[in-house]
Order: sequence, then C-alpha cells, then structure tokens
Amino acid sequence: MTETMNHEVIDREESSLAKTSDIKGQSVQLDCELKSRLKVIANAHLEIIAHSSKSLLSLNECIAELKEGVHPQMSHSLTWTTKKAYLIELIYALQEVGAFNNGIAGVKQIACLFENLFHVSLGNCYRHCVEIRKRKNGKNIIIDMMKARLEQRLDDLDGKI
Repeated sequence: MTETMNHEVIDREESSLAKTSDIKGQSVQLDCELKSRLKVIANAHLEIIAHSSKSLLSLNECIAELKEGVHPQMSHSLTWTTKKAYLIELIYALQEVGAFNNGIAGVKQIACLFENLFHVSLGNCYRHCVEIRKRKNGKNIIIDMMKARLEQRLDDLDGKI
C-alpha cells in the first residue's frame, strides 16, 4: 500500500472505532471485529513507519555521499586515464578563462574539484605548472590536441550534411 492509502485506511478505521465506542456514551468491550480493525490500523502504521525508515535511510546515504563529495548519480564515475600534467594544463586553462565562479575560483580549488571528479591525486599543481612552462615541444599539448580533434570532428560532421 502507498503511504496515502495507509493514511486513508487509518482515518477510516479510527473513525469507525470512534463511532463504535460512543454507543450510548458507554464504552463497548473490544470484540473480534474491533480487534481486527485495530490490527488493520496497527499494520497500516507499521507500513508507514517502514516506508519512512527506507526513505530516511536513502536520504542519509545521499547525504553521506554528498559529504564525501560524490554525487549520488555518479556511482559509475569517470576516471582520468591520461597524463596528470594534461589535466593540470586543462585546469590552468579553465581558470585563466574564468570558467568557474565568475572567474574567482583558484587553481587549487579547481584542482580539488577535478581530483574528486576523476578520482586522481594531482599533487602540487604549481610544481606541474613549472614543468608545463619548461616544455620544449609546446606548452599546451592537451589543449592543442583537443582543439585539433574537435575541429576535425566538426569538419567531418559538416561533410556529412
């Protein structure tokens, strides 16, 4: 039974009990029918409690996941599988264009978000930035790759139209 139906059963049975017990202002001894009605009410109350307990348990699980930084719908989350330096490069680029919190989010804050999101430990982002700056074959490896591949994909889609 749904919670609404349980409440309706309880209300109906309690109303019926009130009418039964008020005959001529005297209390009437509980008979089999009355005991049966009380059992119906008790069972309906138990179902409501059980449903509420399940809802509360589910809510507590969601709260625990949120406290851990895991979104409830991300149980099958993504994992960063390429070089950490590429993710740090991307973090710096996103911070530089003001992609988070209207441009006021810092590199460390964004890095923490990505660490939780992709289940990766980035370590000292500032040290990695120094390494990125020292690259001889281009400083924006992942960004250049992403740009080239996205442009190619869009060109391929344009050719199919």
